[in-house]
Amino acid sequence: MKDWTTARVSKNVRRQAKRLEMLRAAARLFSDHGFHETSLDKLSDAIGAKKPTLYHYLGNKEQMVFECLKIGIEDVHQAAEHAQCGPGTRAERLCAFLERLAAVCIDDFGRCAIQVDDKVVCEEKRIELRALKDETRTLMLGLIEDGMADGSIARSDPVLLLHALVGALNWPARSSDPTASPGSDNSAAKLVSQLAHGFLPR
Repeated sequence: MKDWTTARVSKNVRRQAKRLEMLRAAARLFSDHGFHETSLDKLSDAIGAKKPTLYHYLGNKEQMVFECLKIGIEDVHQAAEHAQCGPGTRAERLCAFLERLAAVCIDDFGRCAIQVDDKVVCEEKRIELRALKDETRTLMLGLIEDGMADGSIARSDPVLLLHALVGALNWPARSSDPTASPGSDNSAAKLVSQLAHGFLPR
């Protein structure tokens, strides 16, 4: 029984890893070419799997892009959750989150979440994605408001500051050459350090 259970778990792990790898390839295509211009033939070629295999692992094209968008948003959500209970002042937690956000924004799933409009999915899926976006935005805004409350972040309009920071970190994903964007931990830290000059107390 133990050997059978171990084998089953191992098989599930391999299946999930393969599925994630296929979704990553799909996310890259959706980001580079858009949802409507990404055909099943292009997906099949890029992923290296025949169409029946795509349907088996990923479902139809709408389900694929939904999963890609959801992973990208969840990555930001998890980074914000982690930052809330991290070490340091609220400003230091915000900086740690922004560094992680910079990395997420140029990851395949993060780029997809930024580049592809959620209107390409049905209303039910769109509502789910937007609810997750709202939860993520609330967490991010909370990091800023808490920092302003304890004095580690200069007082200003927290919503405007949030938009400014997210906008600055989103631009690499919209670049025609994302490989030229701040992808390393060091360059992301430098970018966040520059942004921090605008919100840290003088």
